[in-house]
Amino acid sequence: MLTNPTPTTNVTGWTDNSGSGSSISYSSTGGGSIYLNGSTAYANATQALTTVVGQWYVFSVATAAQTFSSNHEIVLVAGTSAPSGQTLNATAQMTVRPEKTDFTPNYISEEFPAVLQFQATATTTYFSVHSGYPVYVKNMSVRECVPAVSYTHLRAHETLRYLVWRLLLEKK
Repeated sequence: MLTNPTPTTNVTGWTDNSGSGSSISYSSTGGGSIYLNGSTAYANATQALTTVVGQWYVFSVATAAQTFSSNHEIVLVAGTSAPSGQTLNATAQMTVRPEKTDFTPNYISEEFPAVLQFQATATTTYFSVHSGYPVYVKNMSVRECVPAVSYTHLRAHETLRYLVWRLLLEKK
């Protein structure tokens, strides 16, 4: 669904909604990625996609950075308007921090994943990757999904026939 989800030569399809002094650009790192230069303000790479109201979606990315601090993070955002600088306009968002922060300086770390599950509230949804730190982002995707439900929820829809069958099986 995303335009240029793993960039190979540019950032076509992605809009730069970064704050003053920050930007997005193409990087050849790791076979192609979007480099979010959020060193002076928040950098935002955004794409608008057509979505179905009420449908559940999963937005996922893989990220890497040259160095991580204990508060290094990226934020995945899904909303009804594009973010601008630090203003996210989020319908749903998720903040992700790497578990490991002791990477050697100037070494591209192993990727860490970020996943956001949300329900669309409009026919156009803006998907954004947001960071206040320099970070490489690649392998982005948006997929339709079915939300997870609990065992208790499933049991609430159990019919009498299945209830009898389950109880008979549990007796054995």
